Amino acid sequence: MEENKTAETTDNSEIGSHADAGQNNEVVDNEFSDTPKTNEAGKPVQTKEQNSENARRRREAERKAELEATRTSAIIEALGGKNPYTGESMSDATDVEEFLDMQAIEKNGGDPLTDYAKYQKEKRRKDEAKNVKSLEEDEWFKSDLASFIDKYPDVEVDKLVENEDFRIFVGKRVGEIPLSDLYEAYVEVTSRAERRAEEKAARQLANKNASVGALAGTNPTNDSYFSKEQVKSMSQKDVAKNLDKIRESMKKW
Repeated sequence: MEENKTAETTDNSEIGSHADAGQNNEVVDNEFSDTPKTNEAGKPVQTKEQNSENARRRREAERKAELEATRTSAIIEALGGKNPYTGESMSDATDVEEFLDMQAIEKNGGDPLTDYAKYQKEKRRKDEAKNVKSLEEDEWFKSDLASFIDKYPDVEVDKLVENEDFRIFVGKRVGEIPLSDLYEAYVEVTSRAERRAEEKAARQLANKNASVGALAGTNPTNDSYFSKEQVKSMSQKDVAKNLDKIRESMKKW
């Protein structure tokens, strides 16, 4: 019923755009992938985190496939099962992709039929350039990760990238700045924050001890004398209360 409703309310001239067809916005943390771990037989062993991430990606891929199938069926039904540019029948995602390409050509002021081959050639060039860039990025991430592990062998990368504070700190700089530089900056910032917190706690403790000492000084035992500073810090009430002892103390000044 939902697909039929979609088909009935969709304007053929506005059905999708090739630029959005099949686009995947999934954020992949391949820049922080773990170093391969092996068992005694030398075979790779997946960590619990890797298994969880792989399961999540499989679910996302399945969901994407379901949405794409629903979208394909809706477009074919909305067009009455025929490509309005060629008059040919439409039955699958390939036919829908052809229609969307022709629609994009028309929107850009071209002829969907005569310009189709040229459009396909240009699209392949863009796809190839995108693939080359993707491969270059993958190589950069692998090299960057290897460099980080070599420099900081005791740091567990998987735990580091799971640290929410670290993720917030690095933001969108991942892939633009080496991981080692990001980690060093993060350590410096957190260390400064910890030092400031320790200094603040020390000042508060010192002030508290000073206050306690001042109060204790105004009420000495009978076996002790008041210092000049203690007398100066007394209130008039304390002075009157300890006047005799103050006089005795003054002889010691």
